[in-house]
Amino acid sequence: MCSLVSEAIAKHEKRYKDDMNNKVDKWKEALHQILLMSFDALEKEEQNVFLDITCCFKGYTLMKVTDILQTH
Repeated sequence: MCSLVSEAIAKHEKRYKDDMNNKVDKWKEALHQILLMSFDALEKEEQNVFLDITCCFKGYTLMKVTDILQTH
């Protein structure tokens, strides 16, 4: 009996994790498309400045970047 319950719970957990991962993937793709459209709307020089700034912050956490930008 315990084995059946354990299997049922394991299947449910896997299904739940798979559903969550699919939702996260869809959310990431939607966000990527929004950012891409925003980037494409910039002039070429603005795009270059944006890319220069993002390269400076590569590897930083969002919290650290936010702190740095808010202090300036």
